[in-house]
Amino acid sequence: MYEDITMVREILNGKYDYFDKLIYKYEKIVYIFIYALVGEESCSKEICKRVFIKVYNNLYKYNINYKLLNWVLNIAVEEYKLYIRENKNIEVKNNYLNLLNMEDKCILLLKKLKVQLSFNDIGEILNISELSARRKYRFIIQNYKKESDMVRQH
Repeated sequence: MYEDITMVREILNGKYDYFDKLIYKYEKIVYIFIYALVGEESCSKEICKRVFIKVYNNLYKYNINYKLLNWVLNIAVEEYKLYIRENKNIEVKNNYLNLLNMEDKCILLLKKLKVQLSFNDIGEILNISELSARRKYRFIIQNYKKESDMVRQH
């Protein structure tokens, strides 16, 4: 976390090469998350580009009391929602993930990212409580298991 705060301070002090380091550190995580939501490469790249433009333009608003990754992923969630609203004709694959509402999709995918996000982190990213994130995740998993059992029985 200290490394992130230093990076942010350097960027805000005009050392823009540190922004390249920030992108390098978080681009893959953001892309994997967005791609899991969208399922299409060009859309995912476009949303990622929007995310890092917004991160750059709003870096002065970053609160150092929060993890930088959480703040970046919060922006990713908001940019995903905006992109979906702007592009209502996006074709989505028919699978369990697409049966979920937007917030539930995000909870499930954030928990499954390889960066070991806690429910507190997920709550921060989605602007919900830790308890709400935990409960929704359990509900999603339980429903998925029920769906899977029903499919196997038929």
